[in-house]
Amino acid sequence: MEKKAMNKMREYERGREDGLDLALRIVKDGGLEALEKEIKFRGVSGVHTSLASKDLDKASQKIKEMTLDTVTVLAIAVLRDKFDFGKIRCQRFMDGMEMGAEYL
Repeated sequence: MEKKAMNKMREYERGREDGLDLALRIVKDGGLEALEKEIKFRGVSGVHTSLASKDLDKASQKIKEMTLDTVTVLAIAVLRDKFDFGKIRCQRFMDGMEMGAEYL
């Protein structure tokens, strides 16, 4: 039990140090206002990570694109296999998905 508690304490201390390092990087890059904005973003979004929000945006963009592609391919497969959509209807669906994704 004691060893487990020590490991938890070390994890906590590492987390604090990582947080301080991140805060220092944010202040160096964008000033105190950038740090205040970051704190507000984390409070509103509930996102707790060692990445700054601008880095998180970059990382999440690729995930969003891959997710949209996966959903589109899956939807087209269902439309084609289960509802007998042809090439033209599938293309119209893809065009509609692409247009809708721009709004997101």
